[in-house]
Amino acid sequence: MKKEELEAGIPLATYAAMLELEEQYLDSKVFAKIYPEVRLNFEEFLGLPLAGMQAMELISPNGIKTKEASISNSFKPVNAAQVFLSKQIWS
Repeated sequence: MKKEELEAGIPLATYAAMLELEEQYLDSKVFAKIYPEVRLNFEEFLGLPLAGMQAMELISPNGIKTKEASISNSFKPVNAAQVFLSKQIWS
């Protein structure tokens, strides 16, 4: 699933493939239980600040209560695509 791109440091290709195949993953006996966590981990890596906490809630036996207020006000969301483009990682 876009392994070469992922290994080259381009996780967005793998994430896009995951979204395209989401229905198949959720229908799979092997992947249905872990797919939501993997997707959230990719989303955290791609810049969605609460996705990692949501992933941890999925695997926590007692559940972690996620509140936006628990994230420092010094953190601000940014457009991941603009950050990628500004770093010129493909040059």
